[in-house]
Amino acid sequence: MKTCSIINVILFCVILAFSSCENNSPEQSSLITVTGEAKTTSSSVNGENSNDVAPVVFTGNDIAWFNSKTGEIKFRGSFNPGDLELHQNLHFYLAGNHLFTVVTYVMPIHSFASNDLVLYIDADGKCYLHDCYPLSLMETLPEVKENKQKREVAWNKFINQLKNEKKLKT
Repeated sequence: MKTCSIINVILFCVILAFSSCENNSPEQSSLITVTGEAKTTSSSVNGENSNDVAPVVFTGNDIAWFNSKTGEIKFRGSFNPGDLELHQNLHFYLAGNHLFTVVTYVMPIHSFASNDLVLYIDADGKCYLHDCYPLSLMETLPEVKENKQKREVAWNKFINQLKNEKKLKT
């Protein structure tokens, strides 16, 4: 009888240990989703004629961290921003609710200006979410400040979600 009780206790402890590890090990799924109006080289759309569904370009799970002071966004290896097609709109969602749209994806070789939020990749491959391109527009165009004020509530939701996911770097 004592042997059966000891085996039952050991079995119970092993089951309890596995169940507690199971709750702590998987990464929680992010509520942030980003869709694009153009596909990346690595994204796919369900079905060949699915024009009404924008492909998911990346999710919050693909974000390693975001620096709210510099705007730098670091992606995990699961997403390569270099795969993005140029000049596409990226729509940021939180739990299915639209937050804001990144007007375009730019690199240092581009000669145009944008007075709204852009995903910028510098010559070293670092990514930034900036309020305009080039940054010198920030001080000169009132439209840049107006656009920033218009999306302030949505931007704060984005920042707070990254903070909740422990991906905010300051």
